[in-house]
Amino acid sequence: MTPEEGRSSRAVLFGVHEFRHFGDLTGVQHSLAAFRDVLSDQDICALPEGACEVVPADAPPGEFLDALEDAAEAAEHLLVVYYAGHGHHEADGTLLLATRASSVPRPYHSVRYETVRRIVADSRALHKVVIIDCCWSGLVHMDAENAGATAFAVPGTCVLSSAAATEKSLCEPGGSVFTLALTSLLGEGLSGPLSDGALGEHVPRLAMDQVYDALCVRLAGREVAGQKVPQPRMSALDAGHRISIARNRAYEGEPVELETLHAEYERLAAQRNRPDVRDVSPAQRPSPGHGAQCPYCLRYMPFDANRLFKPDEKGRFLPAVLDETMHPALRHSLLQKSFHRCPFAEEYEHESLPAHYFLHDEPLTIALIGSSASGRTTLLAAMISQIEEGLLEPLGVRCMPLSTLRHEYYTKDFLRPYREGQMLPMTGPNAVPRSAAGLLVTGGGKTRPVIFFDIDCGTLYSIPSPQTHFVIGATAFIFVLDPIYAFRGAALERWRRDSLGVKRSLLGDPFFNRVIGALPWQSEHAEAHAAVAVVKSDLLSTDPTVRRWLSTGLGPNGGNPSEESRDAYAYARHYGGVNWVKPFHHFSRCTLHFVSATGGPPSPGGGYAFRPRPQRVLAPLLSIFSAAGLLDTEERRPNETSTAAP
Repeated sequence: MTPEEGRSSRAVLFGVHEFRHFGDLTGVQHSLAAFRDVLSDQDICALPEGACEVVPADAPPGEFLDALEDAAEAAEHLLVVYYAGHGHHEADGTLLLATRASSVPRPYHSVRYETVRRIVADSRALHKVVIIDCCWSGLVHMDAENAGATAFAVPGTCVLSSAAATEKSLCEPGGSVFTLALTSLLGEGLSGPLSDGALGEHVPRLAMDQVYDALCVRLAGREVAGQKVPQPRMSALDAGHRISIARNRAYEGEPVELETLHAEYERLAAQRNRPDVRDVSPAQRPSPGHGAQCPYCLRYMPFDANRLFKPDEKGRFLPAVLDETMHPALRHSLLQKSFHRCPFAEEYEHESLPAHYFLHDEPLTIALIGSSASGRTTLLAAMISQIEEGLLEPLGVRCMPLSTLRHEYYTKDFLRPYREGQMLPMTGPNAVPRSAAGLLVTGGGKTRPVIFFDIDCGTLYSIPSPQTHFVIGATAFIFVLDPIYAFRGAALERWRRDSLGVKRSLLGDPFFNRVIGALPWQSEHAEAHAAVAVVKSDLLSTDPTVRRWLSTGLGPNGGNPSEESRDAYAYARHYGGVNWVKPFHHFSRCTLHFVSATGGPPSPGGGYAFRPRPQRVLAPLLSIFSAAGLLDTEERRPNETSTAAP
């Protein structure tokens, strides 16, 4: 609504959660607060401060009716009336809204709905919405299904009830089932096909009939504590069903042609070909085998054999002695089991690094960024699993563990459970920053140590801090985009609602934004290389473009990577919005990919009913390896420059 309409609108909310003669409904206070917040949210219903009055829960009938009279007299544009609590009725079927002192023998302690109806009917407000959440609330419609407009219907008004005239409403300790579903729906907005044939994302404001239809779908077949949730009821007169109640938070503007989004991608990609953003390599690099920058404290650390140590059979860490006369194979074996202490490890509180980290070409550090349960850990396990199966060798890339000891731990905790179809645990916070996995990668005429950080959300929340230098100092990032949180669509909405109990985010992943804002910039872009992995893409495989890419292999016959990046950008931009493609806008080099770490969704009991069937999980990594100079020239990605990553 416009500011002027907001100033001439009023809402009166009355929720009663404690009773002297009826059972208490503790959840009412929570659902009342949720509905008040939705009405006052400037991105949803946009009622201004002071326009929404909450009547005290212990108020007698007269206090509520006085507040209602005042609001009805003041409202000129919209009047909203809401009640939640116990409902009972008189012998003639008149609905009674219980107050704290109400009882069946003394109905005069309750508010007669007929009185509410009269006050609302007398209001000069152009639009009126009455919402009743209590048992038998369908009495407000009387026999509307058979008689059309009834004596209890209010002209120019939409009346919405939580149940039929013969049904009880359900209220849990966390809130009323009906009201929480209503507030959740208004908070998320509507996308996908609506009952009137329109696409929700193309509808800027929600009418009451659209809200009602979606609410019925959301509650259909649902049970709470073994009881079936009743279907809401609605009646309206004089176009009351078309009253605009809220902005549609899922609205994305008018439909955009796919070609328009492809052109947007091409325009942004062209900016990366400018000379000032092509080469982001440091001006000077240490010679191979003479040391490296510590990924945790970001200080240069020369290799010092006196700082090497290795664990013995009892797990104790002892000095590792390198002998110049040692056979090269024994020397290599010792180094694979050894670690190198950073001189600043105690100051910055970080782990020691595998010895091979300092003995080759410049190391590559890759940070996986994404919200909790986005699939970071599973994606990394799928990548390492496919690398161990030799899928990179046909591309001229050979990999071996950077540290045999840590790889054994990673195999036990992550690789083996992943391969057996188990659900992997979510990444927990570490008191000391730790890498998740490490490889020694040879390709393109060089050998580079590669370490992966699967970063928990608690660490990301603490950016910037000395303990998070390793995040902003990473060479490359894989942004894990979870379509369940990102994209609109009926199938994904069912996943959000039924399986996970989460909401779609219109603002993008908060951790994408947090990392992007903390990075150093060159010209208009962040320096590091980035890849966006649209994980769980098997959930999107009804789309022919997604299905085509998931079935495409890697390597020379794996399709043009720039086309995949363009298609993934257009899909994410169209179904998720601009906030979900921010990495592409902010990094000088960024590619986008459709991937699936498992090939299908988990079973209801947890885990998977099948062995993982990963699809294109190595595509984001190949993009980074190409930028890092680890692919032979003829294998380089067509959309990448040959400049090595910093």
